[in-house]
Formats: sequence, C-alpha cells, structure tokens
Amino acid sequence: MFPEGWKAVLKQEYLTDIQQFLKSEKEAGVVLSPRPSEIFRAFETDLDRVRVVIIGQDPYPNLKDAGGLAFSARNDRPVPASLKNIFREISRSFGIPLPPWQDISPDLTHWAHQGVFLLNTSLTTRVGERAAHAGKWVHFIRHVLRGLSQREKPIVFLLWGSHAQGLRSHIIDPHVVLEAKHPSPMTTGFIGCNHFVETNKILTEWGDTPVNWIWKLKRDLND
Repeated sequence: MFPEGWKAVLKQEYLTDIQQFLKSEKEAGVVLSPRPSEIFRAFETDLDRVRVVIIGQDPYPNLKDAGGLAFSARNDRPVPASLKNIFREISRSFGIPLPPWQDISPDLTHWAHQGVFLLNTSLTTRVGERAAHAGKWVHFIRHVLRGLSQREKPIVFLLWGSHAQGLRSHIIDPHVVLEAKHPSPMTTGFIGCNHFVETNKILTEWGDTPVNWIWKLKRDLND
C-alpha cells in the first residue's frame, strides 16, 4: 500500500484503527469519498521525495471530483472554487495570465510528481457530506506529520486555514512553516500570501529545484 519510506514511519496501530473505522462505515452501507483505492493516494509521493507539504481539510464529497490529493480534482471536472483562488494567486505571483477556466485542468498530479505532498486533515468523507469524518483521522495525520518532521532534509509546510494551522505544533525544526488564510472563496486574505514564490525561494536557497506551480491545460493531459 505504501512506498518503503512511509512503511518505516507509519505504525500499524494507527493504520489498524483507520482500517477498522473504514470497515465499519462500509458495513453500514456508507459510500466513501474518495474511492477506496484512492484514499491513500497522496502517499504515492514517497517520504524521501517530499519537498513541500500542502495541508487541506477533507476530500470533495462528490466522487466525480475527489481523487485522493488535497485541492486536486479529476482532469475532466470544472476547477473547484478553492483551487480557482490557488490558481489566481499563482497567476498574480508569477505574472502569468489565466486561461479560461474551462481549459484548465484541476488535476494536481504534476505537483505530486515534483515532491509536493497534498495531504488533507481527513482522508475520507461520506459522499454528499462535507467533513463527515472530521476528527476520525486526527491521530493518523499527526503521526504522518511527526514522520515528516523527523526527516533531516528540510521541508516547506504550507498551512492554509485554521484546520491546517492547528497542526503547527507537530512540525519541528529545521522545517519551514508558512501560514495563510484558507483559499476558500468564503474567506478572504489568501490572495497575496505569496507562498508559491516564497516556497521556490526557500527551495533555491537550499540548493533544490523550484516547483513548477503553473497549471496544466486539459487538452495537454488528454493527449
């Protein structure tokens, strides 16, 4: 299920608790979002390759959107509202005009391939219900953050909103933490946070390659 790097830090007791909870939901006839095969998809980015961590809240409650990566949606779907603000901030930061929304892919797999770990504070919810599993994943997510924090090679953590910022105490030196408002259109203050430019500046200072944050076009991913 997990690459070798993650297997070394994820204790079975935390996995067992989560697996038992998910089994009980299935036995109760609950349909989960994302699909069971995608619940742990973020962990396809192995621990040793993680350079940046972005923490969201919970998966999209619509199976057509959810795919197991925080803020990401499937290539053929419209860009979700929070992701629109993320792309607006990228456009503002790098001075690159945004194409029409219908042309932009909401799939952030290309970020994950660059070592960006897209983690939600809850890895599941019930279809049609937001935050249905809020609190169920707490111990597991804290354990994941402790595993990341114990790495010697530093990581940039982007904590957007109160849910993510509530995990701040589980991140220790030498890692860098940047905080901002959540990109949801229901809040203000995310635009102008400059996190994408600042992250690349930090990575460059560490002798690492900057992340290519620029969105993909749907037609490019369909080719």
